[in-house]
Amino acid sequence: MNSIPHNRKYLSFILSLILVLSMLFSAGCSKKDNTPDKENTGDTFVEETTDEPDTKSTQADATAVSSLFNFALYDSSVSYSKEDLTIQKNFETFLASLFAEAYAQNSININFLIESPEKYGIERIPSSWPSVDIETIKTYYQKENGWLEELKNFSYSSLTYEQQLIYDMLKTSFEDDADIDDYLLFESPFGSNGLTSQLPLILTEYSFYRKENIEEYLGLLETLQEYVRQELDLEKYRMSQGYYLSDYAYDTAISQCEAFLNQGNDYLSQIFNDKLADFTELSTEEIETYKNRNSAAITASVIPSYHLMIDTLTAYKSEHSDNTGLAAKEHGKNYYSYLLKSETGTSKTPDELIRIIDKKLSTYVAELTALVTLNPDIYDKMSNPEYKYSDPDDILSWFSEQLKEDFPEAVCTDYTLKETDTAMSDDLVVAFYILSPIDNFKNNTIYTNPDHISEGNDLFPTLAHEGLPGHMYQHNYFCNLNPHYFRTLLNFTGYSEAWAQYVEIYSYDWSGMDNATAKALKINSLYTDALSCRIDLGINYEGWTLDDTSKYMKKLGITDDDTIKAFYNTLVSSPAVFAPYYVGYLELEDLKSSAKKALGDDFYLKDFHKFYLEIGPCYFDLIQDRMNDWIDRIKAQ
Repeated sequence: MNSIPHNRKYLSFILSLILVLSMLFSAGCSKKDNTPDKENTGDTFVEETTDEPDTKSTQADATAVSSLFNFALYDSSVSYSKEDLTIQKNFETFLASLFAEAYAQNSININFLIESPEKYGIERIPSSWPSVDIETIKTYYQKENGWLEELKNFSYSSLTYEQQLIYDMLKTSFEDDADIDDYLLFESPFGSNGLTSQLPLILTEYSFYRKENIEEYLGLLETLQEYVRQELDLEKYRMSQGYYLSDYAYDTAISQCEAFLNQGNDYLSQIFNDKLADFTELSTEEIETYKNRNSAAITASVIPSYHLMIDTLTAYKSEHSDNTGLAAKEHGKNYYSYLLKSETGTSKTPDELIRIIDKKLSTYVAELTALVTLNPDIYDKMSNPEYKYSDPDDILSWFSEQLKEDFPEAVCTDYTLKETDTAMSDDLVVAFYILSPIDNFKNNTIYTNPDHISEGNDLFPTLAHEGLPGHMYQHNYFCNLNPHYFRTLLNFTGYSEAWAQYVEIYSYDWSGMDNATAKALKINSLYTDALSCRIDLGINYEGWTLDDTSKYMKKLGITDDDTIKAFYNTLVSSPAVFAPYYVGYLELEDLKSSAKKALGDDFYLKDFHKFYLEIGPCYFDLIQDRMNDWIDRIKAQ
């Protein structure tokens, strides 16, 4: 996700920001079951390697000129004039205003982002859901145009290094939204990452840091019906303008609502009561009052809200649905191009990515074929992989030790591991990590989906992706550097999923398997990621029908019609959903290869990893630009 997420971005900001997911697609993205050297020029990524990690991985931190950033991304020796300092101060005021306007407009955002908002000068706001009517959405983007002009008025050279990076990110995001009026209605509030999938998590993970948070939470429950009606009205407006959900999207949203209701009224009550039990500042009378109020809100508001969604979405589906990809719709191809950049952070066009991925798929098939020729039993080993550990705590403890050779030491290994229940389960999600509050980053929670883990989607690489050295590790490491608070709000899905996929692939070297099996599993994982992206591009950019998709997949040996239809339905419902994982991964590998070529014998893998972690979430072009600065400083020593 880009700075402020695509389309209804400030409205649906929070859950898009706090969740980082391991995706499943049958054999899908992250935990998958499907089986199946050069400088980057033009539209070609360098070939990534699936061999053993680079061995030259450690170096003394001789480059440190900052107490926080070992690679001196921020030059502390720069001197500024009085005028420069005034401009920097004004820029901070601008960012504070932007934060208040775009991020701090409802209590949900604040609760998930920040444990102590007063530290950031944020006044407490009443319990509130986002405002989601179409006029509010249009007004937001009109304001964005004004923010862009205000941003351009700042003297870029007067800003600090970090302020310049924030400037570049905001400018890119605002400029990318120039044609947003054509795209506003493409995203449904009931799409794949919409209300029905997010709401259970909001209700279960809303934190009670202080008494006011309890009041906020109960206020949200009591006003849920009004909010749901607003979302349903927005969906009705989309339909009146010719935008419709697919049958699969309708069925998914309805089934998610039914799963929530099947949990019974006690589901939320028990979670609420457990939170109150941990809250020591309440009297017995207050606890009883809150319990009664919560129970009443569930009965009078929450349960009716879910019935309302089921009944209304069922009626909407009977009126009209649309089972074609974005390319079949007016402005659809342009929107997909916008969405692809927004979700991945790449500057590659869809046409460039098609050529790249086609080549990658051929490479993976050739590599796996060669491995099978030399190791005839490798398919059996891949089908039943034997990892060194199977217990989650043992796995993460093992990772925390193994990563020290090629990665900076973890700044936090504390976490809570939970399993999704029926109401929170998702057919695509193997696991997810909830980003910890920016002012208490050691408060980490990882969810795993037991349905998919038990189906053979291995916990070992999943925990590498979500925990150590994946999302949890990356988020904690960056927050520990004490970056500008605004940077922790800018969520770049491509950057974070690039890292998580990269270390997931890396984790096979820690699996305890023989080298051939580990390499085969890496290739298989990358092949599945690439295939998912290629089909997505085919459907949503090239205009593939179900028949086109079937012909393509059957040429690759995937002949099961149910599997093919599932791929098609998922990607019609969720365009670009897999792109951050694979495109991001390729971008990260490209950065690494570029650094290797530039530094030669001075390249150290551990140092490159530190650079990527320290530069933080960003567009890949901007990372490359800052990496050039980093390379120059190393060469100058």
